[in-house]
Amino acid sequence: MNIIRGTYTHSRIALVYGEPGIGKTTLAARVGGIRHTLLLDLEGRSGHVSVDRAIIDDWAGLRAALSEAQRLPYDIVCIDTLDRAQDLAVHALLQARGWDSIEAPGYGRGYVELRSAMLALADDIEALRQSGRGILLLAHAMRQRVEDPVHGEWDRWSVKLHDAARSSVAALFIERVDVIALAACAVARVGRDDARTARLGERMLYTTPHAGRLTKCVCEPVDMPLDQAPAWLSAALVPTEASADRDAARKAYEEIERRLGGRDAVRSLLRERGLSARTMSAEQWRALLAEVEEVPQ
Repeated sequence: MNIIRGTYTHSRIALVYGEPGIGKTTLAARVGGIRHTLLLDLEGRSGHVSVDRAIIDDWAGLRAALSEAQRLPYDIVCIDTLDRAQDLAVHALLQARGWDSIEAPGYGRGYVELRSAMLALADDIEALRQSGRGILLLAHAMRQRVEDPVHGEWDRWSVKLHDAARSSVAALFIERVDVIALAACAVARVGRDDARTARLGERMLYTTPHAGRLTKCVCEPVDMPLDQAPAWLSAALVPTEASADRDAARKAYEEIERRLGGRDAVRSLLRERGLSARTMSAEQWRALLAEVEEVPQ
């Protein structure tokens, strides 16, 4: 058991949700203008922005893309959208099981299998994060009824994912991500108390706690105009120290690959040493580089 103390930096997973048309895809594209970003477009609606993208329309293709992204030179990988990924998982289950609907098996068994499929996707996302990439998940918003045993009941904005007691997909991702932010228009109440009306203001990104929205932030929570969010979000997804470590690890790997003569030789060396490329730190890569001699041509 290796016991350590103190803080450390690592890449993070952020979930940004909001109503259609609020600017989630545009936000991802603007993050791509700051850090090298790959957009996995599951809805086929990113044509209005300039960004590196892969159009994906099936469940197997999505999981394969996340695996392949570990070998691509991107700092951030974005899934647009997570609720569409859930739809793809449902479609794959219906085809594999021969069901007419996700409720066909009865007793909630279809939703239990859906959660298992989405759990596998969450594991793929975590493996990609461990490779040093920041992960940006986009999702649509829905109104959710909150039942609090102390304060009663009220509505709040939440993520548009299946949410049931024993098969919640929403809870699975809420637990695993580092940042949950709501993209929405600010609302102001104007007029007299007896005749007040709502007026929409500028588009905002909310990360601070509030009874009316689902949020989460492992770093300092802050609310900001959506136009200012790309810089904050890119820094939150890939902190400077983590980015520097990943760049150092990548350079060491590329030099090892050059010395040994190919990727297969590197994989063989890692197997011999009992090492995993996914979990190795920059220091471990540099130490391995110091031991590797160049293979004569």
